[in-house]
Amino acid sequence: ASGPLQLSNVNVEFTAGKFVGMVGQSGSGKSTMMKLLFRLYDTESGRILEDGYDIAKVELY
Repeated sequence: ASGPLQLSNVNVEFTAGKFVGMVGQSGSGKSTMMKLLFRLYDTESGRILEDGYDIAKVELY
């Protein structure tokens, strides 16, 4: 990885059917969070769960 750590010790829960907005200062990790959720980046540690399932186990085609 290059550059400073963007996200650390993050724990969020989203309610199905609700809209969510992310706000923060430039460089605070908003884009990094979205890229992790869509698996454009892999996590260096930890995991991302969707309905209790680790998304890293889903095959990308």
